[in-house]
Amino acid sequence: MNFHQIYFHQKHFYQIYFHQINFHQINFHRINFHQINFHRFHFHRFHFHQINFHQIYFHQKHFHQIYFHQIYFRQKHFHRIYFHQINFHRFHFHRFHFHQIYFYQINFHQKHFHQKHFHQIYFYQINFHQIHFHQKHFHQINFHQIHLHRIHFHQIHFHQKHFYQIYLHQKHFYQKHFHQIHLH
Repeated sequence: MNFHQIYFHQKHFYQIYFHQINFHQINFHRINFHQINFHRFHFHRFHFHQINFHQIYFHQKHFHQIYFHQIYFRQKHFHRIYFHQINFHRFHFHRFHFHQIYFYQINFHQKHFHQKHFHQIYFYQINFHQIHFHQKHFHQINFHQIHLHRIHFHQIHFHQKHFYQIYLHQKHFYQKHFHQIHLH
């Protein structure tokens, strides 16, 4: 593991396994790492600020040029996910399972993800802005084998939706309200 030009401040590292990880130009500030397994990770030019990582498993991930600010990760499983040039700002990830997902050039801003399951989803050049993922916005939704490509979600309310084996390509959703819709 290579730690290079990193600032660790007011952190709590507890029961964490770091294996074959490269930390480069990363700033960890007021973060609590608890019961996390980092395995074969590459952190490059990252800034972690006021984030709490609790019982999270990072496996074979690549984080590149991402800014994490005021984010709370709790009981998450990140497996075979690639985060590239993504900005996570004021996010709350709670009881999430990310499995075989590719995040590329995505901006997550002021979002709340709660009790969601993302499985085999491909996010490419998507901008999530002012969207609330919660039990009233994104509620009881299963994203399974979906490909989102060059899509912009802006001020959208998704409630009680089921997305199954759907391919969205070059779509633009702007100020739309989706309520009790089932796409199969």
